[in-house]
Amino acid sequence: MVNMKRGVAPLDPATDVGRFRLATGDVDFVPLDPPEVGFGAYAVWGDAQIEAFIVLGGGSVARAIALAYSQMAAGWASSGATIKTDDLTYSSKDSVGNWLNLAKYWDEIADAEDSRAIDDYFDLVEVRSEGRCCTPELAARSYCCGGGFW
Repeated sequence: MVNMKRGVAPLDPATDVGRFRLATGDVDFVPLDPPEVGFGAYAVWGDAQIEAFIVLGGGSVARAIALAYSQMAAGWASSGATIKTDDLTYSSKDSVGNWLNLAKYWDEIADAEDSRAIDDYFDLVEVRSEGRCCTPELAARSYCCGGGFW
């Protein structure tokens, strides 16, 4: 039996896939059929899908979650199922906005992570160049970080 939701079981919280599963709540699994030691069938995503989201998200687990939730929204939007009974109507498209809101939330978390990484980089560059003379690439003269040319 082919199982697209196959993953390492139990999850490993030290890996990006494990962190993705913990953050999205996709942590419950059942044994594969036929059973495979160290693997299980998860409810929502397989490890291969999660790894693809992480790659597409540039290595960011938060960005990968946003992509996964966007995919869920697309799935609900494309299904177009509507259920009607005497006094109740439900359309699967009603769920699209919720999934997109979750995707936006995780995109904002990923943006904040990106912003912190950039700030950390510039702080590092500033500290390393403080008090030393620098020659920017393709510069005609040396520029002394302490002020003035030499």
